[in-house]
Amino acid sequence: MENFWDKPNKEISRRLEGRSSTVFYSVDKDMNEVAIEGNIRMVEEVNDFWASESGAKDYRSEVMQSPTWLDIALAADDMINSVKDFHHIFLEDVYFVSEDEDGTLNYRFSMGS
Repeated sequence: MENFWDKPNKEISRRLEGRSSTVFYSVDKDMNEVAIEGNIRMVEEVNDFWASESGAKDYRSEVMQSPTWLDIALAADDMINSVKDFHHIFLEDVYFVSEDEDGTLNYRFSMGS
């Protein structure tokens, strides 16, 4: 019997087929639900303590319009591979950090280990 978390993580793996998927979906919301209304960008800075290999770089997604939780999870996988923090792989939530001059809202990932 599949547990509650299997469905989203199987879908993420399917969408990322051909590359190693790292993110684990731990959000208590349907992954097809809109996570944030409007134009948003996901951002994350490298944390030198957690970056597990060289080549880590800050993450800035493309602007997304009203992304679903699945869109956020796929961006989280990209972010993990950019900042090289393979310890914090559980996507738990997102939170607002700033607004650009053009009105794009910047959010960070809340990642657990």
